[in-house]
Amino acid sequence: MGAEEESGRRGGRNGGEWMKRILQYFRTHLIAAVILELTVVIFGLAVIFQYYLKREYLGYLRETSRETEIAVLDVVQKSVNASLQYLTGFGVEIAASTDLYAILTDRSTAETERVYLLQQRLRAYQYPDETVCVAIVGADGMVTEYDRFRGAYSGIAMWNQENEEAIMNLYRETISKFSGGGVEQAEYPKFVVSEEPEIHPVRDAMRVVHVGIPMVDIGSGGRVSYVLILTLRLDLFEEALELVQIPKTTYAYGFVADQEDTVLYSSVVSDIGRKLSDFSEADGTAYEVDLDYFGWKLFVWLDETQMREHVNEIYQRGFVVYIVILAAFVLVALSMLNRLLVPISRIAEAMRTMRGTGSSQARIQIDGRHEIWSLAEEYNHMADRLEEKSREAQEQHEKAILSLQRAYDAEREAMESQISAHFICNTLGIINYEAIDAGDAKVSVLIKKLSNILRYTFDRKLQEVYLRQEIAWIEQYLYLQKERYEEMFEYEIRMDERYADWPCEKLMIQPFVENSILHAFEGRRCGGRIWITAGAEGERLCIVIADNGCGMDPETEEKIRAIIAGRGMERTQERRKDGEQTDVRKKGEEARESEEGKVGGTGVGIRNVLARMTMFYGEELEIILWTKQGEGTSFTFLLPLPGAKKGAEEEETEEEGT
Repeated sequence: MGAEEESGRRGGRNGGEWMKRILQYFRTHLIAAVILELTVVIFGLAVIFQYYLKREYLGYLRETSRETEIAVLDVVQKSVNASLQYLTGFGVEIAASTDLYAILTDRSTAETERVYLLQQRLRAYQYPDETVCVAIVGADGMVTEYDRFRGAYSGIAMWNQENEEAIMNLYRETISKFSGGGVEQAEYPKFVVSEEPEIHPVRDAMRVVHVGIPMVDIGSGGRVSYVLILTLRLDLFEEALELVQIPKTTYAYGFVADQEDTVLYSSVVSDIGRKLSDFSEADGTAYEVDLDYFGWKLFVWLDETQMREHVNEIYQRGFVVYIVILAAFVLVALSMLNRLLVPISRIAEAMRTMRGTGSSQARIQIDGRHEIWSLAEEYNHMADRLEEKSREAQEQHEKAILSLQRAYDAEREAMESQISAHFICNTLGIINYEAIDAGDAKVSVLIKKLSNILRYTFDRKLQEVYLRQEIAWIEQYLYLQKERYEEMFEYEIRMDERYADWPCEKLMIQPFVENSILHAFEGRRCGGRIWITAGAEGERLCIVIADNGCGMDPETEEKIRAIIAGRGMERTQERRKDGEQTDVRKKGEEARESEEGKVGGTGVGIRNVLARMTMFYGEELEIILWTKQGEGTSFTFLLPLPGAKKGAEEEETEEEGT
């Protein structure tokens, strides 16, 4: 114990001696005392100033965030309303389909065959990405269902025995809403929304909402016997709500609530299912706007607790950095006080100038060559570099703003174009409803087919399609042309259903069909025929477009053959049929370069579609032209077919992407 006590006394004496030396140093060095006092004063002022800045910044952040989010909320509201308008309009179009209703009420057809026809019809629609499932329900329960993720023939996916009661409740609610005074007296648009079940029974991560739309029986004065149920993914709000979130922070986010103030969708998963009353006003502020559909509301939540924590974190880091810099400054000043007073004072002056004005143009006058003066010189180089970097940053900032402005202009133009297309199709849908209400089924069919043609044509995302989609489109096109020209021509379309899902180029048949209508039957009043067939020929798909028209004159035939040869599609076996030995490919190139090869009208359409088909199918594509004056014209397309394994992989990839 004696040794330990002796060691403690020695440590105490050593500590006391060091303290005396420090005090003596400050007593004998006036500048050291001044620096110490100045350091204490600066530290105290920095603490006060930091506290003041934190409060001011928090208030500024709260106010600017509120103004920004209110402005963004208005944009998001318009975006969400546009999406819901498009989706409900799409569902109403399906519900108003006279073809579907005719199949539903056709009692002369066996039930299994009716279900198969209904599934084929539902499968042919071009569904928006947000659509999960479409089902038709009657008084006796489910009639049929098409799940986009599993196909029409793979069994029930969305609706099963576990949620059978939910689908019947939605059916009864829809029927009840529109059965009082007839559907004619119901308020437009005609649908009922339900959130049960809110989770897809097969895909646990997918939240859904269901829209019940009555299917009107025109023949019974507007009676509703069937209901179309459109199931939508709730993550359709995801892209719009991302605009609400502030990058690198978590104190601002948006969510959608239903009529009972229950959160339906939010970027914060834990908030889904909460009531708005659960959000405390002490923790933040909510801003809301009403959506035009389903009685839903759109909210922006500013979490002030998170906002304060964010500000505190920023100022805590800044405070630590400030203390470190201040301590280093004191140590350097005390260790090199006497000899370094002049260069340090100059450096300190330059630094204060930069800190006070924010400018890097302050320079130090160099009067020596030792290390501190070298430091001062390096400071000058750093200031020059900072000035250069500042100019570069300013230039990059201006370029970034210009780039964003151009991107915004391009996006706005694309949106305006898309909105115009949807406006035309939705307007035709409304006119279709008016025709249905007026009992004019023929006009309704014509409008429906025209709407389908326009929607298929306007859809810029849909460039690679299936053969059944192309055949369905050309069938509707011929239907309308038949109504226009009446008895001038008849048409027949035959397609091997085994190849209905093979990929093909969009609108590749139309120019050849139009050529038959406009030129082959010119001057005729009746008797014209158009044949379109699609089936296998060896290892390739054979599509034939033929007519019994007037045929091509030699000059027109030569121009069309030149176009085909110029695209690299003609084969030598085609040229040997009539004994020609001329290099048709060479002639096609010469004709394209000459004025005689520059055909207009249909020739331009054929040239364009052949160019697209060549890019799509490659050099394996073969086209055979046959024409004879007074007998007719035919175009035969031999298309390469993908293997069965490749086709299965592409179909699986498509389902996953959807």
